[in-house]
Amino acid sequence: MSTSEIKSGIHSNSRSDYSFDASSDREKEPSIIATEESRGVFDLKPRFTEDSLRSLFFRSIAEAQDTLIEEYEVELFEICKLKKQRLYGVPLSFRCMNRYRHLRKLNKIQDTLALEDKQQLEFKLEEVFYEEPSIEEEYILFKKTLRFISRLTLKLKFFTPEDYNYRITGRSQNVMMVDLAKLNKSLMTMETVWFTCAIYHSPLDSLVDENTLQLARILNTKLVDVFESVFEFNSHINFEEVPEINSALAKKNKKYRKKVLGTSKLEDLCEVPFQKLSMGSKYLFCCSSNDSNLKNFFKDLRELEMAYQAFEKALIETMVSISGQF
Repeated sequence: MSTSEIKSGIHSNSRSDYSFDASSDREKEPSIIATEESRGVFDLKPRFTEDSLRSLFFRSIAEAQDTLIEEYEVELFEICKLKKQRLYGVPLSFRCMNRYRHLRKLNKIQDTLALEDKQQLEFKLEEVFYEEPSIEEEYILFKKTLRFISRLTLKLKFFTPEDYNYRITGRSQNVMMVDLAKLNKSLMTMETVWFTCAIYHSPLDSLVDENTLQLARILNTKLVDVFESVFEFNSHINFEEVPEINSALAKKNKKYRKKVLGTSKLEDLCEVPFQKLSMGSKYLFCCSSNDSNLKNFFKDLRELEMAYQAFEKALIETMVSISGQF
């Protein structure tokens, strides 16, 4: 299945222009988990309520859309600086997900592990760090970049909320292999991306079909394309000479200046040739109508969202089909 087939088959409906109020739901945190009395071992009542999951998802949309575009430009700048200064010449790959993510998560709870398990974990971590000295920094950069891409997709409205109902409604509320609360706090998650690697290994390799495997390959390909585009932005900048862009942004945008810097007066500001994501085209945010690199990036971002949604939906459907309370 190609990306074009995903594009035509899944998102045939037009994207409407919508926005969300970030302040409408912030005062109270929704009740996520049903009480123990409401779900025994053989009780098929949902572990989550539809309202609570929907509230989390729409709150994440509102927060991303309320974020100023200048804040995304700063985030993009910092990601490019981190890549160039800490991982220059090291291509970001999925090995930090495939080899390291599960070990990293286990390491955070190592105090709860048995002594033998803790020793095995320490041995494995030493082995990974020896073979991949930069893997921790790769993982951090991967996480930061995915978060940026996810939130920018929401900001640009390159998605349809109804396409993600599979996270919220029906038997999916019983899924236990993924954290549905965490899943619905963002558009794209590290956990879902990790599954694109994990499904090739036991025991998951025996549970998924070829279509899901193919969707995983497409998602990985699109992620690589988008990541490469992100790192190419601002690659011309000497970050030693230009360590930050807050002042340059504050000079041009009073709203950003007040929100982020807390002042409306700044002096000694200079022009910085950083990558902008400002108003100007039918894509909603663009440096100019002639910025082909940014146009291609937005096109890839749309296709990535489609590939991500297709894989995650297939993954959750697989979990639901195996057991109503998987």
